[in-house]
Amino acid sequence: FLAYSGWNASTYIYDHLKNAKRTLPYSILIGTIMVTFLYLLLNFAFMKVCNFNALASGGEDVGNKIALQLFGTRWEMLFSGLFSLALIATLNSGLITAPRIAEILGKDYQKLSFFSAQNRYFAPYTALLFMGMMTTLMLIFSLKDLIQYIAISLSFFSLLVVIGLIYLRITKPYLERPFKAFGYPLTPVIFIGINGLMIYFTGINDVGKIIAALLTILIGILMYFVINNKKNVSSEKNKR
Repeated sequence: FLAYSGWNASTYIYDHLKNAKRTLPYSILIGTIMVTFLYLLLNFAFMKVCNFNALASGGEDVGNKIALQLFGTRWEMLFSGLFSLALIATLNSGLITAPRIAEILGKDYQKLSFFSAQNRYFAPYTALLFMGMMTTLMLIFSLKDLIQYIAISLSFFSLLVVIGLIYLRITKPYLERPFKAFGYPLTPVIFIGINGLMIYFTGINDVGKIIAALLTILIGILMYFVINNKKNVSSEKNKR
């Protein structure tokens, strides 16, 4: 699931895009097609070289194992470096998008206004520091458990967002909608079904991760009621 998780990342920096109504749909469409093609091509190469048992025994180092079988020990270190660069690129995209989410929360809710603080380069430094601390805390968990927890959590949140889309279409049809949902209502229903299956198959052997994801959502709901008793910062600024 995480291989495809970046398909909607550009929506997080909507406010910072030029001509967002035009560029955002294209970025999602082109990005999704490219990632899907490259991901399937990579997995095809993996399965062409190794069988399922060999891949399963590779642990967290499958890429290096494939490189070793294809090119030998001489080129193994080179491909290890390329894999590391790919991970750095992923980290870079996270550094761009994740703090911006916290920054918007800081602009919308007075009790979280410290997240909207920026330095002279217009970077939300307090949000960056907070994300860094949260990431450091996650290092106490194993990579496998962390990936499964994040995958299930992302699936739940994606599920709720698309359910919210259908709910708003039904209850508030008069709202302005700058972007159209392609194939509505069929595509949202398919998306909800696929996410539901992913949650089921990921958590079927470990219900604890589903419980952890649901607890994360519950904590978020409780925090919302705690911080939502004040008028948002953006509205106050607009009045002034």
